[in-house]
Amino acid sequence: MAEITGVVNSIIYRNSENGWTVLELCPDEGDKLTVVGALPLANIGERLGLTGEFSSHPKYGSQFKAVAYHTVAPATLSAIETYLGSGLIKGVGPATARAIVGRFGMETLAVLDEDPLRLSEIPGIGPKKRDMILASYLENRMMRDILLALEPYGVTVNQAYKLYKIYGELCLARIEEDPYQIIKDVDGIGFVTADKIAQNVAGFSFDSESRLRAGLLYALSTAANEYGHTYLPKTSLLNYSVKLLGAPEDRLVDTLDNLVAHGDAIQQYVAETEAVFLPYFDRIETYIAEKLLKLSQKPVENPFFDFAAIQAAQKLELSDQQRGAVLAALHEGALVITGGPGTGKTTIIRFITAIMEEIGLEVA
Repeated sequence: MAEITGVVNSIIYRNSENGWTVLELCPDEGDKLTVVGALPLANIGERLGLTGEFSSHPKYGSQFKAVAYHTVAPATLSAIETYLGSGLIKGVGPATARAIVGRFGMETLAVLDEDPLRLSEIPGIGPKKRDMILASYLENRMMRDILLALEPYGVTVNQAYKLYKIYGELCLARIEEDPYQIIKDVDGIGFVTADKIAQNVAGFSFDSESRLRAGLLYALSTAANEYGHTYLPKTSLLNYSVKLLGAPEDRLVDTLDNLVAHGDAIQQYVAETEAVFLPYFDRIETYIAEKLLKLSQKPVENPFFDFAAIQAAQKLELSDQQRGAVLAALHEGALVITGGPGTGKTTIIRFITAIMEEIGLEVA
């Protein structure tokens, strides 16, 4: 990883939802450089230390992809003035920034941090404007302090920004109370990240009920999203979760019962198998089954047609099995056509479509 330091010259783009930023940096050495990454608090005039990699974008050219950054105290009066007047702090434009720096010099930031009431020493800054400046400055400082405090928990800058956007000043308290709650609250943070955070929370128990609940739901979600399983057999779910969580099976059985009791999981038999669903997939399967049942009860009416004529027009010769599939499709409301490559599925569908059009039915 490369490390660079420089002053932010301009903010080209910023996504307010996740903090993704494109900015122009004036590095200590070399020409101006485009920097991209999760830099939610980087502002014009700030001096940043960045860690990342140089890359070349096919459209935008040379870039520095930042994976981590920190603020470096402005090294000159001009840098402090640019930082304060960048629009970051409400009530401070270029003229006010110039007046503040002109009064306090290199001690400007120390005054704002330690003795902010001294802003009233500057002509034009009355109590109302002073309080507005302080409120904005302290809000930005609090956000920075919280994002910095989140670093030991193993979260990325992007994730930390999302956490702050949702929890605000209660961010650290919420994480320490229950790291697994953030799975529900924060889009893009799953069990693996929450479990990593939990490892850094002092005194958090790895056999806590919230961890076991989150682990069981993660197992079901992974089975669906990565392998296409709308449910897992209960025995498979428990076996996988024992390995994932390192918890005894009897504890997991109790936790699963609790999930089912609260409607966070659905447990029912599928044929001879005791299955566990996430509620969403159970609803989807039920919906599809109901729709198929309705379709199966609405066969095509009066499918009179000249089979041989359509076969000749399509220049197709159907086997007895294919012919049977076509006739079944015309007399049943729902039909599933299966078969390996080259077994004639496309031919059957073409023929069915031709017949439907022949008898005046719409084909979607």
